[in-house]
Amino acid sequence: WVLQSNTSHLSTFVYMDQHSFEESCARAAIAIRKADIFLLCTGAGFSADSGLSVFKDIANIEAYHKRNITYPELCCPIWLDKDPELFYGFFGKCFNDYRETKPHRGYQIIQEWRQSILDKQYETEDTFSTEFNNKFTEAWNEFIRSKELDDESFYNPKTGPFFIFTSNVDGHAVASGFLEDEVYEIHGCSNIWQCKDDYFCVKADDCFNALNKGLLWRAPKDFRFDVDTETMLVHDSEEEKEGWRQHPRCPHCGGLSRPSTYMFGDMWWADHKPPRERYLAWEKVVLDYVQSGNKKLVILEVGCGTNIETVRSHTETLAEGNGDITLIRVNPDEAQFQDTSKFSNQPISISSTGLATIMEIDKNIKAQSKTTPE
Repeated sequence: WVLQSNTSHLSTFVYMDQHSFEESCARAAIAIRKADIFLLCTGAGFSADSGLSVFKDIANIEAYHKRNITYPELCCPIWLDKDPELFYGFFGKCFNDYRETKPHRGYQIIQEWRQSILDKQYETEDTFSTEFNNKFTEAWNEFIRSKELDDESFYNPKTGPFFIFTSNVDGHAVASGFLEDEVYEIHGCSNIWQCKDDYFCVKADDCFNALNKGLLWRAPKDFRFDVDTETMLVHDSEEEKEGWRQHPRCPHCGGLSRPSTYMFGDMWWADHKPPRERYLAWEKVVLDYVQSGNKKLVILEVGCGTNIETVRSHTETLAEGNGDITLIRVNPDEAQFQDTSKFSNQPISISSTGLATIMEIDKNIKAQSKTTPE
């Protein structure tokens, strides 16, 4: 425990795991090997290991310094009206970076952990995964009935005891091979687009399944923005690439379009709703299992800072539940917990980057598997 002074001039105790990096990773490996259910929660720090920028670096570019514009000011839909060239320059650079950057090896390692949880149940003739999916399907269908949704495009997602909850909009979880059914991008995804004036156009935000109905749409696979790297602007032209102009248009009204991602001060985001409801149905099933004392849940939170605390708050709220829940927090600068007494299990904090930690945990999992079979 360490004593930390806060802005109110009072002192608060902040929990920091005093184990070494190696010891903490070994403890995390034990928890993951014992897990029946695994939730991966990621923020910008997880994508940073692929080479993408984190909050403080996104707008750290000379062209923005000259205009005295900060990241929160740039990441705002108002620029579509005030200065479309600036808007598409900023979001176009992000869009291009997301598509041209290869997801790091940590995604592959976690896919192996995910598979090992399923394999463990198969090898012991445990029917938990099948039972879990059946219960999830029941919860999903109950939601569909409660909303009186009769859209023929609905289907029963195949979701097992694994999920990804991420604030990243880069689409790397799905690009690295995880199923869309098991990924919830809470701020949307840069690959999905909407009309700038959705409320006055097709009202995609009022439709539950807007993507399947074409009210939201996916960006062409090979499209890139032509960003002027000196000015960080994108100039429009009538020439199309992959069917898109450099200032992409709404296919319904012909007005400007934008990524369907949540921005600062954003009242016009048309959220793609099925992933959120899939996750909530999944979480309901998980908590039923864990709170009944039957199963172990491990939450691995990686790269989630305090600038935007949505993910950190969510993992802590989940870990407060009754039952066998272990929260592992990985962050090079902010791995601390304000209060651990509220958790059912002692959390594990690891002050390091995501990829280095995942690789060290994986090394421990492999070593432990040789000496201590599950």
